[in-house]
Amino acid sequence: MIRLDGVTRRQHTLALFDVTSAISDAGGWISNHQLYSNMLAMIAFEVPAQNLPALIEALHQAGIVIHDPPELHGQGSEDVAARLTISFLHNDPDLRRPVPAFG
Repeated sequence: MIRLDGVTRRQHTLALFDVTSAISDAGGWISNHQLYSNMLAMIAFEVPAQNLPALIEALHQAGIVIHDPPELHGQGSEDVAARLTISFLHNDPDLRRPVPAFG
């Protein structure tokens, strides 16, 4: 699995929309995700290996800086599993979501 660690100052919902579009445009699909308030997001996806550099560039164009991107040589058209972790830098408080009682 390829790990991508990114950071952005963009509003989290807008950044996540752009991430979804970038993955789709690169011929990939999202297989799982976790959102940790408005502070952090983890997105697991698969994408053709040859499209990963273009995906990283699309993320950069969307204002998401990828730290230490992997060097890919000769990966071909096979799909690779990857996980993108994005930290959202801002001064906003954590999102509070009411959790209904159950049981």
